[in-house]
Amino acid sequence: MVYAPVSPANSWSKLLFAPLLILPHYPNAFWICFVLLLVTALAIRLNYITAFLIFWFSISYSRLLFPVLNGSDLVLNLFLMIGVLIPVSPSWKGLARDYQIYLSHYAVLLIRVELALIYFLSGFDKLITEAWQNGAAIFSVVNLDFLLTRFLVFHWISGNWLP
Repeated sequence: MVYAPVSPANSWSKLLFAPLLILPHYPNAFWICFVLLLVTALAIRLNYITAFLIFWFSISYSRLLFPVLNGSDLVLNLFLMIGVLIPVSPSWKGLARDYQIYLSHYAVLLIRVELALIYFLSGFDKLITEAWQNGAAIFSVVNLDFLLTRFLVFHWISGNWLP
């Protein structure tokens, strides 16, 4: 089976990964839209729409690069998903405004707890794993040769990595 990130299997995946459908035909349009979205979100106050669109593009980008994803990419998508609940603009009216603020505070608290758990479990694993205790893990990380090989850099710059 061949990995094909831009050929959706059903109508739900066509909707979910819609930004990827323009990628094979207009790759520059995908990147321009993504950069414009990020600049817009930075220029104006982050709201629910821009937060959701950033999450949507990030999920699509993760689908595109699925074979080379690692845990940090998945954590980023998790934080972006929770981040959709953080903005407090546009503000709601009346009692709904209080719920909006509570929801935003709970989302920030959830992100803080997740981040604390990530650091705690990572540190705990480093304390109990023999490879980290005897230095073999540091040696293997320093001697990785597949993160930036000439082949990967050439294909990344030339655009030949697209399906």
